[in-house]
Amino acid sequence: MLAWRAEGMKASPAPLVRPLHEGDAPAFRALRLRALKEDPAPFMTTYEEDEARPVEEVAARLASSSAGTGVLGAFRGSTLIGSVGFSRHAAAKARHRVLLWGMYVAPEERRHSVGRALLLQVVALLRTVDDVEQIELTVVTREEAARSLYLAVGFERQGTVRHAMRVGSEYLDEDTLVLWLPRGTSGPSHPLPEGLPAPVDDGAARELVGVGLPDGILASSVGGGLRLASMQGRTVVYVYPRTAGPNEVIAESWNAIPGARGCSSEACAFRDHAADVASAGARLVGLSVQPTEEQVEAAKRLHLPFPLLSDTTLRLARAIGLPTFDYEGKTYLRRLTLVIDDGKIAHVFYPVFPPDRHPEEVVAWLRAHPR
Repeated sequence: MLAWRAEGMKASPAPLVRPLHEGDAPAFRALRLRALKEDPAPFMTTYEEDEARPVEEVAARLASSSAGTGVLGAFRGSTLIGSVGFSRHAAAKARHRVLLWGMYVAPEERRHSVGRALLLQVVALLRTVDDVEQIELTVVTREEAARSLYLAVGFERQGTVRHAMRVGSEYLDEDTLVLWLPRGTSGPSHPLPEGLPAPVDDGAARELVGVGLPDGILASSVGGGLRLASMQGRTVVYVYPRTAGPNEVIAESWNAIPGARGCSSEACAFRDHAADVASAGARLVGLSVQPTEEQVEAAKRLHLPFPLLSDTTLRLARAIGLPTFDYEGKTYLRRLTLVIDDGKIAHVFYPVFPPDRHPEEVVAWLRAHPR
């Protein structure tokens, strides 16, 4: 197998994040009890209280999930490695508020951005729920790593409750944090101009189905890198030429290239369907030749809850034969989407047009072809 990696890059395998259902109750209960046994301080309940709850009660809670209320789980293969719960207030006057609870990642997985993946996915999901305007959580004041993660995603500190919990003879203070979700929007949108030329299927992606991904690491906008070849489960990789920078004027010569225009529009559409992709059993990433600093800027500006990967040297593209085009002396990836199952390409969408409607096509295919 062809092997390559970005110099100095360490792999940060991405987990599969999806809503938990009643069949996940035994694994969720076991993970929760592990959290309460190994690190009880951040949690309001005790090990003894949760141990007394039968698995049937846990299953019933997962089965009663609804819009704004449920649990997301992060999986490495079939193993549950992290979870976060979210509950929408029942009172009519507080229905615009959702509380996050029970955030936990197994200690051996905490260097792999699992917590960030869970947090970004739950935020993306709640952005799609009507009338949810703010996400709230509490974090023990001394838990610096957890608080830093929440602040990095956009939560703001609202205050501190002294002596919020008592563990034995020790009192713990808690900070209250809030993430504001502007009403009626899930982030910026980028409508496409009319009259763009549609790409045609030239057969350039015909041989991709069945191809195994090479063992290499791609730099990620969320830090570290991702090794697509070793990702277990299903991954959707949407490939695009380049995302325009803030206030960049797009040249008409770029618009004239069939399929070139629409990267921001596609990213925003995938953002708005990220929860649907997750519920269909897949993780989501974007891929282009842009350097990491541009990917980080785009992900932040467009409020993307998934990582953007960089293939700046085209090593992955050339290794598996992704179609490309040249523009003003630079080579770009043509727009297509790969569905990858356990490191092997299972399906290809090519050509993609219009890009802002493409995520709906991907979600429909995922639901029609479950693993």
